[in-house]
Amino acid sequence: MIAFFLWLFAGIKLDTFKIADYEVGGLYIKLNKKLTFKADYVTIPQRKASPSFHNVHETLERVRYILTFFDNIELKNLVFDNNRMKIVFSHDYLLIDSKEYRISGNVIHEGNILNADIPILNIKEHNITMSGKFTYDLHKDILHTRGQFLLNDIPGEFNASKEKEKIVFALKSSTFADLEPVINRFHLVEAVRSWVLDKVKAKSYTLLSLSGKGSIVNKKFKMDLDALKGEALFSEAEIHFKESLEPVLAPGFILRYENGGLYFDLESPTYEGISLKGSEVSILNLRKPDTHLKLKIRTHTRLGSDIRHLLEAYDIVLPLDQTSGKSKVLFMADLGLKNRYQDFFAKVDFDKGDLWLKKVRLPVEKGNLQYKQGWVTLKDIYIKDANYEGLINGKIDMQKKKADLVLEVETIALGDDKEKFFVLKNETLPFSLEYGNNIEVSVPKLYANLSSDNNETYIHLTDLNKIKPYLADPGPIEQGGYVDIKTKDFKTYTFSGIMKRSSCFLYEKENECKTRVPFEGRVTTDNLNFYAFDKRFDYNKANGRVKITDLNIDLEKFLLSRKTNKMKGNRDSKESVKEDKPLIILGKNSQLRYGEYSLVTDSYDVEVKSNGDIKAIGSSSGDIVKFSKKREILSMQALRVQDKVLHPLINFKGLQDGRYTLKLSGDPESTM
Repeated sequence: MIAFFLWLFAGIKLDTFKIADYEVGGLYIKLNKKLTFKADYVTIPQRKASPSFHNVHETLERVRYILTFFDNIELKNLVFDNNRMKIVFSHDYLLIDSKEYRISGNVIHEGNILNADIPILNIKEHNITMSGKFTYDLHKDILHTRGQFLLNDIPGEFNASKEKEKIVFALKSSTFADLEPVINRFHLVEAVRSWVLDKVKAKSYTLLSLSGKGSIVNKKFKMDLDALKGEALFSEAEIHFKESLEPVLAPGFILRYENGGLYFDLESPTYEGISLKGSEVSILNLRKPDTHLKLKIRTHTRLGSDIRHLLEAYDIVLPLDQTSGKSKVLFMADLGLKNRYQDFFAKVDFDKGDLWLKKVRLPVEKGNLQYKQGWVTLKDIYIKDANYEGLINGKIDMQKKKADLVLEVETIALGDDKEKFFVLKNETLPFSLEYGNNIEVSVPKLYANLSSDNNETYIHLTDLNKIKPYLADPGPIEQGGYVDIKTKDFKTYTFSGIMKRSSCFLYEKENECKTRVPFEGRVTTDNLNFYAFDKRFDYNKANGRVKITDLNIDLEKFLLSRKTNKMKGNRDSKESVKEDKPLIILGKNSQLRYGEYSLVTDSYDVEVKSNGDIKAIGSSSGDIVKFSKKREILSMQALRVQDKVLHPLINFKGLQDGRYTLKLSGDPESTM
């Protein structure tokens, strides 16, 4: 041993030295205070493990011992069967060069502290170049380092520390234009990688921070994935959720990584010019088999074609269109990126506006709609119009395109400002709606059905007795009947049907009252035309005129029905109704009866005032008959009339031929 150390002090030099599979050429070893070790080449057998920069901590351990025991090292060509390396250490200068990395810098050993200034650390396989400084306490095994890096032309800064087996690091970058080299280093599954790279585009990117920690386990660095966090800024971004959709635009957003998930913090996002403020995007469970994308899209806008098109891209086809007002829309999607799992939820909170369920208008005041697993739930949809008011609840089966709904009616009042002909209050009306190729609505309680195709809407009231309790004047349909109504624009309506009656004010011959009254007509926003008996009865509301042809009328019964109707109208109204304009009745080949008095004329003209007063004048073969009623006083005057006109006026046929004048007045209930 003494001889060996004396030899080392003097210096050992060998041209070739070989033991088993190890071979050294140009070897020179000298021991002064520390060892000097030089060799032209060193050949070492292949290692079991492939070289990797992940074992860089082992290199630090080797550097520690090199600086402790060696003063000068120069290994020009350190050859493994699967690698090649060069090591130089002299006068505080250290160089380690291999296939994987190249380290070059000044290393100063002062007591237990190792200070280094490394201008070059090149990790060749990953195209990373780093430079910086570090301080290493050899005794306490504590390392602190900071510096700059260049990754595929992306500059940045880093700092890290190592205390025994624990390592903590952080880094950030400057702005760069290509995200792919960064994403490729995270070994994401293809579905996640494609989503981040292909569906999210930005003009530029900035890594704001990436921090983490880990431990040395079995001489290898093991990352604590739960502690890994990062933030990246995407500037002037586009997010393509679906190929069929326009992208969501944002001036920028922060992409966060934490707890195994990616979170997109969007700044002022818009879709087709519509604000999506408050919307969220995230990819969760990146390290688990159930990695999934979560969308939470919020907007406050009209539920029009743009928003419905977004929902339809995910097979959510709402049969609704909002033509005015706004709605708060929340759309949530949960999409599996490693499997075919998908789940959707949509919620719409309506502001005041017009909502159309296909061709059915709903003037909504407020309410809520929710979509889940193929079902749409309508909750407290409050509708209010000049003619109706109430609350709608129920569900829509999207697959069957069928809705079962309930309308809690506060009031339904149909008619004009002066007079309502249909009033329904505080009733519960269940109804069903099918909206496949055509619209089909059924209201069982009213025996009412509505159907609609692309051109026209049909309303069928199959039993008028069911709506009779809600009519202001149920008299005309004493015993029911039916009516069919058609409209193309919900402004103009045509109708036809049959009314069943036991009594009436219209009759044929002497006293023949038909129990079945066929009728038809047309309603517009400013008029009503009503026809009965093949248009022999013709009523025009705008003109206040009735034309009667080949049909007789009992004026007393007619006035009684009008009086009953008007009394109801005044009772239900909070304000007095202004006096209506007179009703004009024009008769041709028609008898005019009032109680026991009948006017047989070729034609007549009757004016009926709103208070029930009457003025009538008729003509029979040129003879004039006048008839009037003012309050309870009835007056009649027939001048030189034929006997056929006289007989029904006095209910006596004993006077034949000739001509007669009759003047009659008084109260029919007492004395005439």
